[in-house]
Amino acid sequence: MSGNRDERIRERAHAIWDREGKPEGEAERHWKQAEQEIDQEAKGPPAKKRSPVKKTAAPQVTLKAKKQS
Repeated sequence: MSGNRDERIRERAHAIWDREGKPEGEAERHWKQAEQEIDQEAKGPPAKKRSPVKKTAAPQVTLKAKKQS
């Protein structure tokens, strides 16, 4: 599985290098950036913070007695 990860990182680092205009001497930075991006994607999107639930009183229910005939 590490081989697949390394291949993805290599491809991502190359894409970063290409996007930045193919600068020389930045391979290590591109690799580290690619690692971070791939690892973050593997974790999935960050969990959304849930807003606190306001506690409210339960509705009052009134039962009517049936009239007996």
